[in-house]
Amino acid sequence: MPAAMTLSVEAIVAMLVFSAASSSLLLINKLCLHALPAPSLISTLQFAVCSVFIVLLKASGITYVDGWEWAKVRPYLAYVGMFVATIYCNMKALQFSNVETLIVFRACCPMVVAVLDW
Repeated sequence: MPAAMTLSVEAIVAMLVFSAASSSLLLINKLCLHALPAPSLISTLQFAVCSVFIVLLKASGITYVDGWEWAKVRPYLAYVGMFVATIYCNMKALQFSNVETLIVFRACCPMVVAVLDW
């Protein structure tokens, strides 16, 4: 196997941690939607907590965070809009279906992208 195709231990650990975090967040979101059927509110609260966390990291000096520059922000506005729409649709799908169905449809996305790329 060529050196470029071998996986390091760090890459394997990163994949496993990402998979665990992704699946646990999916289950937590489903439980939140069961308790409070308001996907927009839940998503907004999650985004707000992430934003506050970043501001606190910046204020504490633990990490460097770039400031808002319109020249940098403007090109990503369409992406941000699509991302928010995707999150909203995902939460609505999670609200009205079970977790297994959502996982199956997520797993089918690469196949759809491959056909569209072809």
